[in-house]
Formats: sequence, C-alpha cells, structure tokens
Amino acid sequence: MAGKPGLFRRLGRFLEGFRRFVLNALTLLVIIAVVAAIFFEQSEEVPGGAALILALRGNVVDEYTLLSPIEQLREGEVQREVLLSDARTAILRAAKDSRIAMLVLSFNELDHIGMSKSSELIPALQAFRETGKPVIAVADYYDQDDYYLAAHADEIYTHPLGGVVIEGLAVYRNYFRDALDKLSVQVDVFRVGEFKSALEPYMRNDMSEDARAAAQSMIDQLWSQYRSTIITERKLEPEQFDFYVNRIDELMAMSGGDTAKVAADARLVDGILNHTQWVELLKSRVGSNSDGEVNGIGFRKYLRATQTNKEDEAPKVAVVVVAGTIMPGDSGPGTAGSDTIVERVAEAIEDKDVKAVVLRVDSPGGSVFASEQIRNQLEELRAAGKPWVVSMGSVAASGGYWIAAEADEIWATPATLTGSIGVFGARPSLAETMGKLGVYTDGVATGPLAGAMRIDRPLSDVARRSIQSGVEFSYDKFLSIVADGREMTVAEADALARGRVWTGAESKQLKLVDHLGGLKDAAQAAAMRAGLATYDVVWIEDDLPPGLQLFQNLFDEFGVVLPAPVLAVLRTLAIPVNALAQLADKRGIYAWCTVCAAP
Repeated sequence: MAGKPGLFRRLGRFLEGFRRFVLNALTLLVIIAVVAAIFFEQSEEVPGGAALILALRGNVVDEYTLLSPIEQLREGEVQREVLLSDARTAILRAAKDSRIAMLVLSFNELDHIGMSKSSELIPALQAFRETGKPVIAVADYYDQDDYYLAAHADEIYTHPLGGVVIEGLAVYRNYFRDALDKLSVQVDVFRVGEFKSALEPYMRNDMSEDARAAAQSMIDQLWSQYRSTIITERKLEPEQFDFYVNRIDELMAMSGGDTAKVAADARLVDGILNHTQWVELLKSRVGSNSDGEVNGIGFRKYLRATQTNKEDEAPKVAVVVVAGTIMPGDSGPGTAGSDTIVERVAEAIEDKDVKAVVLRVDSPGGSVFASEQIRNQLEELRAAGKPWVVSMGSVAASGGYWIAAEADEIWATPATLTGSIGVFGARPSLAETMGKLGVYTDGVATGPLAGAMRIDRPLSDVARRSIQSGVEFSYDKFLSIVADGREMTVAEADALARGRVWTGAESKQLKLVDHLGGLKDAAQAAAMRAGLATYDVVWIEDDLPPGLQLFQNLFDEFGVVLPAPVLAVLRTLAIPVNALAQLADKRGIYAWCTVCAAP
C-alpha cells in the first residue's frame, strides 16, 4: 500500500496534464477556426435562379446562448442555434428576390423549434408561396416537432429508411414521495393555488386530480391545433390522420415495417428519395453551379449578401428578449437575469431614437423578486412615455406573465403556454436522514428563527408560518398586478389563476392576452401606439462576439467537426445542470411553471 499514494499522484498529474493538453488543443482549434473563417469570409453573391437552403440546425431561439467556443466544446459539442428572426427575415427577403427560385427547408439537424415558433415562421412561408415559388421540405425522417412546420411546404420528401413519427402530446413526470420517505428526507412545501403543481413530485406519488385536469385540458387544446393544421395542410380526412397516429402498428404490419412507405401511403410525404436522388432532384429544378453542386445558397450567407449598411434615421421599435428562467443577477445560459433585463430596458428608455418597446417573453418564470425588479423597470418605461407591447414566445408563464400583465398589449401565438399565475416555495430537511447515519445536530440560538433554515434541522413552526405568509403575500401581489394590468377585479384574476396553465388560444378568450400573432405583429402594434408610420426594429441585446460568430459560422457552413473520441472525452468533463439548480434566489419564493415544456 505504501506505493499507492505516489501512483495516485502520478495519475493525477497525468490526468491534469491531459486535461490541459485537450483545452490547449481546443484553444488552438478556435484560433484556427477564426483565421479560417476570416480567410473564407468573402463578399457573398446570390446566384440567379437559386434555391435558398434554410437548414434549421440545433434549437430555434429568440436570442443566442452566449457560450464561448471553449465552453461549448467542454459541453461535448458545438452549440448550434438558429435565430427565429434570422429564419423569418431570410424567407421574407427571398420572397421578393427575383434571384431566388425556390425555398428548401432542411430538418435533418433540427433539435427543437416548437409549435409556437413554427407558427411565427408559417406566415413567412405563406408569403413566399404566394409569389408562385415552391417550398420543399426534406429530412431523413420527421419527428412530430419537425413535421408541424414541414406540413406547410408544397412538397415533402423523406429517405427510404425515413418516415414521419407523430405520437400525440403527453405530460408525464416522476414523483418522489416514497423515495424521499425511504431516504427520510422531508420537503416543506409552500404554495397557493390547487393548479400550482410544481412541487407535487415531492408531495405525492402521482398526479393530483386538479393537476391532471389542467394538464389534460392544455394538451387537448394544443393537440387540436396540431391535428387540424396537419389535416388542413395535407388535405387529409380526419379519420385517416387519427388512424395513422393511433393505429400505426397496423399500418406498419401492412407495409412490412417500411416507415417511409407508410408515410407516403398516408399522404404525409410526397416522395421517397435517397441523398443522391435528392441532389439530382434539386439540380433538375435550379441547375448546378460551376463546381457541379446544387445552385443554391445557405440562409446565413444569403442574409450577409443581402444586408444593407446604410444609416437609417427612421425611429426605432426596440425588442428586449426575456428568455429562460428569471433569476436575480446577470443573464446566463438558460437564465434571464433581472440585472441584464433591467439594463436593456434602461437603454431603451435613454435612447431618444427608440419610440416603443416590444418585450419578447419566452420564459416559464422563476424568482418572484427578479420578476418584480423587471416589472419595476417596465413601469419606468411607461413613465418615460414609451409604449410597450409583449410578444409571447413558446412560453410566458408564472414570472413570465408577472412581467407581461401590465403591457399596453399582449400578443401570443395559439400554442403559447401562459398563465400559471401562482407562487410556491420549498425547503428540504435532511435531519432524519442524517440521524439514521448517526449524525445529529444540536446547539443554542437566541430565538425560534435563528438557525431555522439549516437543512440538517426540521423547520420550526414559526419559520413555516412565516414562509407561508410570504408566499401568500406574493400571490396576492401577483393577483393585483394581473387585475390592474388586465382591467379586471382581483376575484376575476383569481378565478383564472391558482397556477392554471392556459394556451394562447384559451388566453385570448379569457382576456389574459389581447391578440393572437407573432413578434412582427407585436412590433407593428407598438409602432402604431407610438404613432410611427415608418420604423426600424432593433434588438437590444449582447452582441455575439466576432470570434464566436466566426467560430459558429465555420462549424455551420464549412462542416468542421471534432472527432468522436475527442467529443467523448469532453463529455466526461461536462457537469450536467438540472433545471432546479437555476432556482437560486436567496428569498426562496418562485413564480415558476414546471410543466411548461413547450410542445
């Protein structure tokens, strides 16, 4: 055994050296990527009669997640994101461009877009199709998320080993009550509202009837939207669609397990092509370039080629994005920091060229305190005489609705998840767990609250009553904000609240939102309220650093990838982040929707 400490030290030094080698190599890779991107970055030209290739890769987002190249690679892969505004702008611009003959939607590398963001791209696709130019969708196979957008194409193609997977919508969660009991972990829960089910997994082993009814209503509404859209766009009989979704096993048996044939027979796709056949089809439509490749241009290159640098003195409508869990401090990956949002709203107030603001909310909420900080700054915006309108993205619930309720107008898509007007708090106790291990806590204090929040001690009755009172106060505050903003009584607000989640379509009927539409509609409404006949839309956000932009462009457009073994090593260095870990407000009171994972 005497030699083992030395062995461990040598092993530790080796692993540390290896770690540094990997990170240094990645740093060099980033530098090479930037230099290569600069070298290849030439003035783009749009070829005539070309196809605009809209390859949706990764997640479609309202705002980039600002991770450095090294941070991205530490997570095990390059983070790929497409701005919804970029995709929409490229489509609308190409619709009016005589050099663009067709639009190709590629879904092979799309991770998630969601019904709500898809619905904001659909009007752009319709505008493109109205010019007489075709829209063609292609994917090796389509999942339910992909297909909602793909269904709006003139033609849909899949691979011979592909198909279309549509399974419906569901809400399932894990419940931990028995597990916590076995571990002797006590979780003190504080909430208001029978539908505020965020903490049910720590209180029960199954879904409560109230939560079940609310969740069922929500997914039924969303599924009705999805189902009717596909039936309409693909000109299907309702029974035919329902049979495909619910009895796919019978269709698979009849086709001998050929998923592509099943999709084609159900008229969900128009053709089955392998990659070579797909390229030849495109060439037959738009021809080839001098290199013998398809005469096309990627949407990022197209945006660069068609951007204008002229100074425009038109008044501005500013967009401020609130994306992710709302928490105190600065924004970070997955979080909307209240300090960051407050600074952006302050910038809009101070900028004399900004005449109106659109608050783009894509958040399930989070900290009550942070939400109130943002709301206070929005009050300053109104005091400055600048109208502000909310555009809800995929989700604007709980704290997301807290900051939206007092807007001059609220716009949402039919598939937006919103409401969830409720408040909760929670605090675990490990006292009994530690006792079973022979670890005990004892000491002295000056009063019943001193040391009461230690997780190795049971929560005192004084502390429990105090926290519940704080939660109830925050809920009452929430109701008053909703009542004032939506011009209803507190009782009427309470009837729509208690943690219940509503779709955008339902919220329009309930007057929780004013109009159904996307960001473009909200910007027009804000401009109208400011009396603007002409205006430019500007985004108040942190600029993507040039190095990171070039890095992403290199990976996105030149196909540079890291070897799989390197990615495997990097993944072992990654630290998984649970969504609950974002809830780090010292005050411990949240307006947060845990069932608002946007479909």
